[in-house]
Amino acid sequence: EALGSEHRLASELAKAEGYRFLGKIFLSQNDLSSARKLFREELPLRQNIADNLAPLVPEHKMELAESLALFASSQDLQATPARTVAINSYQDAVRTLERLPSAMKKNEAIQARLTDYREKIAVILEMEE
Repeated sequence: EALGSEHRLASELAKAEGYRFLGKIFLSQNDLSSARKLFREELPLRQNIADNLAPLVPEHKMELAESLALFASSQDLQATPARTVAINSYQDAVRTLERLPSAMKKNEAIQARLTDYREKIAVILEMEE
């Protein structure tokens, strides 16, 4: 059974990494729609890994937060509904990182991500005004 779950974890990680890699390529080409579709495929995989397959591994929660942020960054911020989706995704990313063990939360890289996500939320909120 342990080997089966290790295989399942490896398989889910490989799929999630593939979606992320391709999504980042489309994002770099400013093809938001294609990037968004790929990040949308990645999210449930990351959620399953973080919640079910490896719930005691905080790094998977960090990857989930990154997935949420990438999905947010692929939204077309010219449209009000997409801005709402982006804000919600960034807020979910912040909440995910805030639930990490306190020793990890103090990490400079985690603090930088939290600051970045919060700043992105503020910028989008300013667009709403």
